Formats: sequence, C-alpha cells, structure tokens
Amino acid sequence: MSLLSRLLSMVGLALLPALAALVWGAVETSQSREAAVREDALRLARLVAADHQRLADGARQLLTSLGNLRAVRALDQEECQSFFQRILADFPRYAVLATATLDGQVVCSAQPTAYGNNVGDRAYFQRAIAENGFVVGGFVMGRASGQGSFHFAQPFRDNQGEVAGVVHAAIGLNWLAQEIGRVPLPAHAVLSIIDAEGTILAIRPGQGQQVGGAAGKVERAFLGRETEGVEEAVDAEGRRRFYAYLPASAGGTHHVVVSFDRNAMLAEVSGAERRGALVLLGTTLLALALTVLGARSLVRRPVDQMLRAAGRWRAGDTSARLPAAGDARSEFARLAAAFNAMAEATEVRERSLRDSEAEFRAIFETAAVGVAQIDPRDARIERVNRRFCDILGRDEGELLGHALLDHVHPLDERTGAEGMARLRRSGQITMEYRVLRGDGTVRWLRVFASVSERAGGEASRAVAVMQDVTEQRQAEETNARLAAIVTSAPEAIISLSGEDGRILTWNKGAETLFGYTGAEAVGARAGLLMPPEDEEGSFYPLALAGETIRDREAIRIARDGERIPVAITMTRMLAADGRVFGVSVILRDLRERRAADQHQQLLMREIDHRAKNVMAVVRSLVQLSPKNDPVAFGRAIEGRISAMARAHSLLARDRWEGASLRELAEEEVAGRDGGGDARRVELRGPPVMLRPDAVQPLSMVLHELVTNSLKYGALSRGEGKVMLDWRILPQEDGVASGLSLVWTERGGPPVEAAPTRKGFGSRLIEITVRHQLQGAVTVEWEPAGLVVRIRVGAGSITALAPSPVTPALAPPPADGDDTGGIQDARVLLVEDEVLVAIEAAETLASAGCQVIGPAATLAEGIALATRAGRIDAAVLDVSLQGQGVVPLADMLVARGVPILFATGYGEPPAGHHGAPVLTKPIRPEDLVAAVRRLVGAPKLVA
Repeated sequence: MSLLSRLLSMVGLALLPALAALVWGAVETSQSREAAVREDALRLARLVAADHQRLADGARQLLTSLGNLRAVRALDQEECQSFFQRILADFPRYAVLATATLDGQVVCSAQPTAYGNNVGDRAYFQRAIAENGFVVGGFVMGRASGQGSFHFAQPFRDNQGEVAGVVHAAIGLNWLAQEIGRVPLPAHAVLSIIDAEGTILAIRPGQGQQVGGAAGKVERAFLGRETEGVEEAVDAEGRRRFYAYLPASAGGTHHVVVSFDRNAMLAEVSGAERRGALVLLGTTLLALALTVLGARSLVRRPVDQMLRAAGRWRAGDTSARLPAAGDARSEFARLAAAFNAMAEATEVRERSLRDSEAEFRAIFETAAVGVAQIDPRDARIERVNRRFCDILGRDEGELLGHALLDHVHPLDERTGAEGMARLRRSGQITMEYRVLRGDGTVRWLRVFASVSERAGGEASRAVAVMQDVTEQRQAEETNARLAAIVTSAPEAIISLSGEDGRILTWNKGAETLFGYTGAEAVGARAGLLMPPEDEEGSFYPLALAGETIRDREAIRIARDGERIPVAITMTRMLAADGRVFGVSVILRDLRERRAADQHQQLLMREIDHRAKNVMAVVRSLVQLSPKNDPVAFGRAIEGRISAMARAHSLLARDRWEGASLRELAEEEVAGRDGGGDARRVELRGPPVMLRPDAVQPLSMVLHELVTNSLKYGALSRGEGKVMLDWRILPQEDGVASGLSLVWTERGGPPVEAAPTRKGFGSRLIEITVRHQLQGAVTVEWEPAGLVVRIRVGAGSITALAPSPVTPALAPPPADGDDTGGIQDARVLLVEDEVLVAIEAAETLASAGCQVIGPAATLAEGIALATRAGRIDAAVLDVSLQGQGVVPLADMLVARGVPILFATGYGEPPAGHHGAPVLTKPIRPEDLVAAVRRLVGAPKLVA
C-alpha cells in the first residue's frame, strides 16, 4: 500500500472515533443539559423553600417569645400594643402582629384599627387552637392591614398555664414579592409560592396569574405530592416545561414550584451540536486535502527521524537531537536546526521551570488560605490548593475544569458574575459572597483576585485568594441580635467601664425603670443609682475581680427619688485576649414580686387562721353534741361536718370572696337524704352575696333546719314541703339594715304544741345567729308546721347586686333510676388516704359490691385496671400522692367503664367535666347511692 493510501486510511480511521464521539457527545450533552436543568430547577426550589422555612422559624421564635411576655399573658392592651409596634418597626416583613382570645376577639394589635375585629373564622386561628401549636396559614385579605397576607399563629397561655388565646403574625404578600424578586432566575423561568388551597402567594414573573388567584392546573396537580421532585409537563400555553416542586410537607411551610422552558433551556445545546458537526466536517475535509499534498513529497525519512527524536523527548531524554541534513538550505535541514535549537532552549527552560514549579507548589499547597488559578473569561478553575478544597468541601477532581461560579449561592450569583466582569476590566477585585459546600452547607468567603496573564490584551489567567469569614459574619449577626434584645428588653441593662466604672450603655428598660434618659446616664458613675445608706456598697469591684453577682437584691434610687427594690446580676466582660474591658449589669424590678410575696404571706396566715377555726368548730361540735345514742351522735357529727365541708367548697370555688345565698341553700338541701327534691323545697328571694365569715355559720343553721325537718317536720313525709324565703330589710340612711329569712314547713305531722325543752340543734341555731350573724331568730310552732324567722345583720352581706346565676336544683332521678341492684358489681376503688380508702371499701362491700383494690397510687390503679378483667364502675380520687388520676380515667373511659370522682376540689379534672363528682367528706349512704346510679347508667362509648 502506498504512503498516500496509508495516510488516507490513517486519517479515515482517526476520524471515525471523532465522528462517533460527536454523535455520543451530542446525545450525552443533551442528556446532561436536561439533567442539569432539572437539578438547577430543584436546587433553586430548595433554596427558596429554605428561605421560606427560615422565615417560618423566625416567626415561630417570635411568637413563642411574645406568648411568654407578661403583657400578652395578662392581656395588657397598652403595653402589648406598644411592644408590638416596636417589633413591626424593626421587622417590616410583618403586616400584622396581634393576639386574640379563645373566642377570636382581637385584644392586642400593633394596629389600633384592629381592635374589635374577630378572627375566630380564620382557618389559621382555628387550627392553632385545635392543634395547640404553631401553624402556618394560607392566603387571606387582612381586615386590619387591608392587604393580602398569610399568617403564622401559635396559642399562648395565661399565668395559670391554661390556653388563653392565639398570638399571630401576618407576612405581607407585597414584602414576599420583593423577597422573591431578589432571587436570580434564568430566562423563561417561573417561580411560584402556593398555599395548601392552591392560592398563589407570590409569583415571578406573573405569566397571566395574579397573587391571590388560583394557581395553574399543572401547579395544583403537585399539591398532593408528599416529596419533592421534578416533572415535565405542558403549560397552559402549550409549551413543555420542567417543573421542580417542594410540597409543604417537605419544606414545612408552603408549596414552592419552579419551572423552566424546556426548549429554551436546551436550545443552546442544539446550537452547539450543529456548530460542532460543521466544524468536524470542515476539519475532516481539510485533513484529507493536506494528507494528499504532504504525501507527494519525500517526508517519510525525515518524519521518522523527527518522530524518533520526539519520542525520546516524550520519554524524558532531553538530549535527543536531529542529525544535520546534507543540504543545509533544505526545509528539513532548517527544520532539524530549528528543532535542535528549540530543544536546547527548551531544556534550559524546563530545568528552570521545574525549579520554579517545585518552589511555587510548596508555597501553593501550604498556604493557610484557599488559592485557585482560574480563567477570567469563563471563570473556569485550572488549579487549586488543599485549603481551597477544604473550604468548598470538595475533591480536586470535582473542581478542576468547572466554573467557579457553579459553587456560588444562587442568591449571590449576580454578585459573583459582576465581580468576575470587574476582574476582567480592572485586573483585580475584593468581594464577599456565599458558596455552597459539597455537604450543602453555606459559607461566607472574602475573595481577593488579580489577573496574572493576558493574551491579546484580554485577561487569560488570574489567581484568586479566598478566606472563610463565616464565623466573623455570624459574630456580627449575633452582636446585632444581642443589641436588639438588649434594646427591647424590659429589664434595665447597662454596661460599666472597666477603668473607672462609668456608665457606657443605657437601654430603654433602664430609662423606664429609673427615669434617666440615655443622654443623662451615659458618662455618669454607677453611684448615680445607689442610696447613700447602702451598707453593702457597690458590687462593681467584686464583678471586676471575676465574681459573678447573680440575683443579689438591693435598693436603687430612681430619678424621682423612688426607692426601687431590684435583683442585680453582674459579670465582667472579657476581650478575646482575656483583657477585662467592662462589666455587664442587669437590674430586674422586684416591686411586683415583693407585693406578690406579701400577698402570699397574707393568704398563708389567713388559711392558717381559717384551718384552726375549722378544727376548733369541729372540736366544739364533738364536745357539745349529745352522746347518749352513739349512732345518732355519729350521724349528727357527720352531718354537721358535711355541712361545713359544703360551705368550705363554695368559698374555695369563689376564692374566699364570699358565696351566693341561693347556692348555699341549694348545696345544703341537695346534700341531704330526700331534701334534694326541687318539688318539695322552694327557694325564693333576690340575689344576695354573703361575706366569707357568714357562709359557714349560715350553712350550719340551714343544716340544723333541714335535719329537724327530715326527722320531725315536713320532709319526714312524702307530701311535705319546705319554703325558704328571704328579702333585704328596708334601708336606713341608704344602707341595707340586714337580711330576713323565713323557713316555713307545710304538709308535715301536725304541730300540737311547742317542745318542752330545746335540743342542741335549736340552741346551736340561736347562738350562731345571735353571735356570728349579728341577728336574731324567732321560732313559731304553728299547727300547720314550723315557721322560723331569722334576721341576719347587714355586716354579713357583701353585695346586693345580681350574683352569678347558678342552675336550680335538678329534680331527683325518676323512680327506679338509682335503685338498681349493685349486688356483685365489680367496683375499682382508687384512694391515697388510707382511712378514707378503708371506710369506702367497707361501705361498698357492705352494699354487696366486689371491691377491686383499693389502690393508693396511679401506677397501682393502672395495674389493677389492666389485670382486673370486668369492671362495672370506678371510684377515683382526683389527686394521688401529687399525681393526677387523668391517665387512669382516660384508660377506663376508653374501655367503657363509668367513673365517679371523689375529691375535695368540688369539680372533676380537665377532660372529664361531664363525670359525676362527690365532694369530700363523703357519707357512706351518698357513696352507695352514687355507685348504684353509676352501675345502672348506660355504658360509655370511647
């Protein structure tokens, strides 16, 4: 085969892989570009969702902090409004900041026009109450702000720990539109943020859709997705687009959708493929033509010599040279001479280059900062050191050949591109931007770049030095946040100089507490606030010496001379080098706490006083009651103590501020056998509130009247009736002179004559009314029945205005409702007081019940209920050695077991407000009757 044929065959063979590579590369490039477009869309969606989530996290922290504010918990409208307005001024993202009570009524808002609004119909408000936690709402048109927005909401609790309402903040959609306007979007891309109902919260560009309107059909189809993804679909205009979506379940807030025009994004790749094909075709034709021309000359031998010499150079033999040709004027002779001269010069440069390269690499690799060699024309990375790889969290192979801007945070891509343009123009730049590391974390870099080489007047190579300044940035942000906290804190926070103790900073809390403005206080000595008689002296030297002063109580003087008790916390401030440069001081106002402590001590003394009085009364009842009949004695004592307990429950329920006369009468009549029938007892009279010290004496009087009626009077017969009437006596000088009560019995045994002697009950009534109620009593023994007239002094009445309305006595159960048999009924008994438990167990056993227990603790009760099998009823003490019985009650209700609560609180625990309650002390007959009704009641359904 001729040399020409060989050369042509070689060229043909050489071009075949290139053609195959072109086809493969076109397909691979198209697939890679499509995958890159999908990844770019998903990455952009993630970044927008992450920023949206940070917005929600910030709102959660804000609402949690606001919910713990005293002004919010106490519903202090003035202080709350002022505080909310300061927050809105500092954070323009929020259009609304307000709190609402459980009925939806706005009670505090940064906008005064919002008062009177009701947000009870808002979905975010209802969800916050139902879920009892932080929620993110959808699109609403604000009633107070007048603009479209979406809300973050979270319940807050009052000082007793109960949910008192909802604190909510609205993000204005105008602000959100500005925020997403900063997101760098490729051409033909669309970014949408959509709520759970498919309403657009923000969109860029509009694409014919508006904020507050319904999202497109394609975007709404992604609302049901559980995880993020990228899908290809046809939009409303018939164009194929890539849609990247992050559902709310993945991002935690709202749905984020980013779409790219498929044809527009892949058009660049198609053009490149066509240009590559034309270039390869032209190159092929040119190569064939040159091959034909070159083969016509005698090139084989000199070419072989040159190839051998080049081969030796490639092998590292830099001494290889071409022999001199016979004709010094021939091209090959000159080529050989030029080759040899180039070889000599190259060998010298190679040695110098190796030396310089070794020195440069040593410096390059050991540098403490990241160093990269880049091509400024396309920002392509050509070389990096180890520190640069560490900063970006990527291997060298992942960086070389790729553009430096590929690692820039999407929000800073524009900054990076502008910086690269300035580098090409001016030759050097200094800038800061964020980058995305290989692990997805974000770091701040400070970049110094300078052009090192130019080709044809154009920058062709540059060196970039990069320093990680993330910690510095975070420290700056932390300082800004701390400054905001100090400025807005209600406590007085000041700082003192480390040299002479002068005041350096003075926050708004200090101005409010002491009355001095910042201009007046800064520069003055801390002694400005100290009283002259302060024996302990300033804590400043102790704090400066390193001692931490924590909550030390002292007195400080305000500008107006008021002596304010404060709790002082002081600690010295140290610079990074350990140098003391000042002292931080926090002064907390103790006036409210001191007042609360005094009030608590007063309450404790009052409780002690009342407890001793109760014990003294009980002792007197035991001593004075007739003891000739032990059984009657026991019943009389039990009844009188029960009357005292019922009165005590009423007082405790109303916080010892008094009790309603009607409620007291209803409690006493309802607590007696046969006396709770509303058809046999009639109560008539205006609303009257009794003073606390009159409630228990009057309850004893009513108890004795009911007891006498049950034994000898109208209530001892089924047709008997009792009327209790009361009225306010005429006023004297505009003040009520007292209260008149008339007890009338009818339908009982005929009264033939007044008794010849007075029993203990009669004497107790007379003495109690005369001495404790400052009144008088008259007893009339009429033939039709007993009439008792009682006058109570005005000092026993606390209010004549209408008292809280309470339901009248419920009629007794219909015949047969509470007389069902409880023989062999299995009753679970849980009571932590041993004697009470023994008495209750014996009472139930005597009635024929099978008692399970008694259990004294919550754990024992749950264990008994778990292994007991069938349980027909349960009697539960509300508090078991400090633990609530609610978990056991919930467990029994779930099994359909009817439950009865025995408690001294007078009401069932939370979550069981419909359950029956027996108030301690409990009489055996009341316990048996209650269990009988419980066993005969329909089974509960969990």
